[in-house]
Amino acid sequence: MSAFGGVTPENKLRVIAPDVGGGFGSKINLYNEEIVCSWASKKIERPIKWVAERTESFLPDTHGRDHITHAELAVKKRWKIFRF
Repeated sequence: MSAFGGVTPENKLRVIAPDVGGGFGSKINLYNEEIVCSWASKKIERPIKWVAERTESFLPDTHGRDHITHAELAVKKRWKIFRF
């Protein structure tokens, strides 16, 4: 990632990646946010922390692009889900 973006040598890069379960390949690709964060960190000479919620990752991740889901949902009073 850092070599691709020309930002910092690999031995100076620290990535913290706790176990987050299966990703079905979405963690393999290089995303724009990673390059921008690396560049911004070097520019301001401070660490940058990028945090994305699951819903924020759903749209830009490779496996989420152009994803269309058709679903049915059954609800009771007050929109309580009882079948899907």
